[in-house]
Amino acid sequence: MTLLVLSFAFAVVGCLGFVVPEVLFDPIALPLESSAGLAEIRAAYGGLFCTMSFVFAVGARRAEHRSSALLLAVLVLGGFVLGRLISWGMDGAPTNLVAQLNLGLEFVGFVVTLVLLRAHSSKKIQSS
Repeated sequence: MTLLVLSFAFAVVGCLGFVVPEVLFDPIALPLESSAGLAEIRAAYGGLFCTMSFVFAVGARRAEHRSSALLLAVLVLGGFVLGRLISWGMDGAPTNLVAQLNLGLEFVGFVVTLVLLRAHSSKKIQSS
């Protein structure tokens, strides 16, 4: 179920990144003013997020890919959390509610997927 929720969330962000990237960046006051900037955002937020959505969906549906999908989720969400914490330490904590919520949601997702990955790995070891 967690991988399906992640798949849906990443698909939404990916589709927004492709179609209306301004929706993702206006709330955090990051203007997209050039075609090169828009292309970069569409590649990273559209292409990468949709690809991760696909991997999470495959992991949710196929047991043989579940560990890999959970590992990807742990690494991606952990990377987001680490990047935000580094930025908060270097640049100060943002006053923007969206930025604060992102950290909270990503941290919860990181912890949940880490617990699920450990549990899934334990089951595989016990059944071997």
